[in-house]
Amino acid sequence: MDKYKDFIDKIIECIKKNFSSSWEKILVQFEISESSMRVSDSILLKDGETEYWNIPDELYKIFKEMWIMTMGDENIEWDEIVFVVDNKDTIVDYYYKEQSHIQAHEKMEFFENKYFGKSTK
Repeated sequence: MDKYKDFIDKIIECIKKNFSSSWEKILVQFEISESSMRVSDSILLKDGETEYWNIPDELYKIFKEMWIMTMGDENIEWDEIVFVVDNKDTIVDYYYKEQSHIQAHEKMEFFENKYFGKSTK
């Protein structure tokens, strides 16, 4: 993961730069595999309510660069990364492939409960 730290820092900075002062938290989930990458979820918490966040193109481009760098990296230990940013702090979590048998919605529910205090589903 250290090898990707610059990308992670860029992603966090981009999220922070696009963070509105009226928001409480943002959660962005990226999924990657050898053949594809996608933003699988992006939600924000505002006034205790959740809504979807349209991620900026800049953020998507940074993540795409990171995905290209991971191609052929046999040491990669994760297949998803979740960024949770609040107005004071940044929390970065990522899933290990060994946990990939857990359904995506269950993983998202876990993170939503952990960081948002409830599921947005």
